[in-house]
Amino acid sequence: MHDSHQATKYFIKFQQLATHVQWGDAALRHQAYNGLAKRFKDNMVHHEKLTPSLDSRKLIQAIDTRYWE
Repeated sequence: MHDSHQATKYFIKFQQLATHVQWGDAALRHQAYNGLAKRFKDNMVHHEKLTPSLDSRKLIQAIDTRYWE
């Protein structure tokens, strides 16, 4: 993910690609986190890493919305 990309588009593309691989949840979470732009990782320092829950995606999307404002 580049700094100019938005989180929603990242997660849509990630889900599309994830359907083509036979990876477990832990590997997908790890790869999704590694692919995030640095600005998200810096803002998530006080939060848990990505989980399969929608709450993590909502957190990242909220960070993204504030960034683009």
